[in-house]
Amino acid sequence: MNNNERFKLYLDFSTDEGVEEILKLGTVLSNETRVNILRALQSPPFAMTFPELHRKLKVPNSTLLFHLCKLEECGIVCVRYKSSSAGTTRIIQRVLRTAEIVFFKRSEEETAKRYVSDVQAARVGWYSNYANGTALFFVADKMIHNNNYGLTFSPEHFNAELVYAANGVVTYDFSNAVARDHTIKYLELSLEICSEAPYYDNNYLSDITFWINGVELCCYTCKGDYGDRRGNLNPDWWPSSITQYGELLTIIVNEKGVFVNGIGYNHKVNISHLKLSETEKITLKFGNKDTAEHIGGFNVFGSTFGDYPQDIVLKLFY
Repeated sequence: MNNNERFKLYLDFSTDEGVEEILKLGTVLSNETRVNILRALQSPPFAMTFPELHRKLKVPNSTLLFHLCKLEECGIVCVRYKSSSAGTTRIIQRVLRTAEIVFFKRSEEETAKRYVSDVQAARVGWYSNYANGTALFFVADKMIHNNNYGLTFSPEHFNAELVYAANGVVTYDFSNAVARDHTIKYLELSLEICSEAPYYDNNYLSDITFWINGVELCCYTCKGDYGDRRGNLNPDWWPSSITQYGELLTIIVNEKGVFVNGIGYNHKVNISHLKLSETEKITLKFGNKDTAEHIGGFNVFGSTFGDYPQDIVLKLFY
């Protein structure tokens, strides 16, 4: 299975499909070279170029290509191609994060707890509002747009792959069609983000607050505007002297509260407070409050910029 969006794999012996996946995964992971490839991709940004991987593992190119093909067929890694004046370079990125194997058949009650998900991906240029800031900039069609506030909503912004501002709050809208018809058990938001400093500064703090439907979820402090190396996905024309990549941030809201990158953050707000079924849409806002200690702006990366091949992803589980 070649599925570049499969971050978590659930495997169950009680189904024929589950057994087939277990056998396939077991076969792929029974080879030492393939395991070493995954070990090499175990640290952020979870990606390496083919030459980097070749030098690290010290195996012939043909052997490395063979094993990468096996891992890609199983949906564990994805292989992308980046063109430059020197030719085309393969970039290998780890996709699968976790795999859960259930050895005992689940009870009907446990099976009922396995939720269906609705996944929406908004491109970073699809913002619907920008407020309380001096200017919102975006990168589209090999250009940096919006040198003044009047260009914030020019049509080109829909094609943006990088959006940034030194301050202020930006808004994105998502459909709540599923929430109107189902009881949402939990919500997951993920995006690649960092601070916004002149050129770049790896030690530039920014307190970025997140709201959904007007309810404040959390304030995440980005550690810097990262530019010490090139982002793995950045096009060749993008200058090396400015922002390159961000942090992959995941926010989950369930019945117990708000969790940021797996750590409990706010237990005073839960999924019911968001009133997902009562609104015309699901509204996401994030940015610096005027009262924030560190007003360091933000960069939000699209699927072809930074380190992670994704846009702003909202998942609803029901």
